[in-house]
Amino acid sequence: MKRFGTLFLLIWSALTVWGCASTTVTGVWSDEKYKQIPLQSILVIGVAENQRNRNIFESSMVAELEKYGAKAIPSAKVLGDQEINKENVVQAAEKSQVQAVLVTRLVGTKKEQVYQPPTTYGVPDPYYRRWDSYYPHMYDYAYTPGYVATYTNVLLETSVFSVKERGLIWSAATETFEPQNINEEVKKLSEVLVRKMRQSHLLK
Repeated sequence: MKRFGTLFLLIWSALTVWGCASTTVTGVWSDEKYKQIPLQSILVIGVAENQRNRNIFESSMVAELEKYGAKAIPSAKVLGDQEINKENVVQAAEKSQVQAVLVTRLVGTKKEQVYQPPTTYGVPDPYYRRWDSYYPHMYDYAYTPGYVATYTNVLLETSVFSVKERGLIWSAATETFEPQNINEEVKKLSEVLVRKMRQSHLLK
């Protein structure tokens, strides 16, 4: 029973840490001189190592942007397998007749060490039915020693460019703590980015 309790605590500790996976904005910049807002149409580009991750990000970001009245287009729809370079992006933006281009890319990763303190938990016997069978187990405990865990945080940069001016109008740096599930984390990232864009008055 004590072994089971210890195993449960180890799993629970891991889930507690992983469950805290979140995205925070570490910096935002906006061009105060840019007045053509709120943005009405945006081409969304996710720079990723594989097409699957790119599609997941672009689809999530498009869905979030459209909640606030912007017509958003995933770059995979207009660029296909073309290389994501300046010439191809400009052509795709002009062809799609969008007002702005949003690009999110990985800029690096950061290791972080977190100390998990020891935990103690009273472990009752699941088979007791009476006080006399419960009493001998009142002081049974499961103990998990403290340990240091190393996590990898993902650093991203999201930039919004004006198609007409061909210049940067907004940028945000984000940090995601130990991402585990790409679908869930991309959804959170999209929500955080769009919230910041709205605070900067780029969206309704």
